[in-house]
Amino acid sequence: MGTEQFLTHEDKIESLTALREKIIEDIARLVVEIGIDEDSFTIAEYEPTIDKSNLPKSVMAQTLNRHCLSVKSIDIKIEELKNV
Repeated sequence: MGTEQFLTHEDKIESLTALREKIIEDIARLVVEIGIDEDSFTIAEYEPTIDKSNLPKSVMAQTLNRHCLSVKSIDIKIEELKNV
């Protein structure tokens, strides 16, 4: 029997929300490091651009994309838990 069976929906939402906040902090850092305009950046619409001449920036863009996808997944899961 896994631990998740003992957690309430509220506990799960709280944990997911805390994880989401940490990922968003990292997203904000990456946006600045990559040089993306913070005012026009949205998690839902982010598409990474691969610049093979700047490998570190491309790696950060791919990480940023994974973080954005994670936030989208977390948001979906939170909504599912709220509707149960």
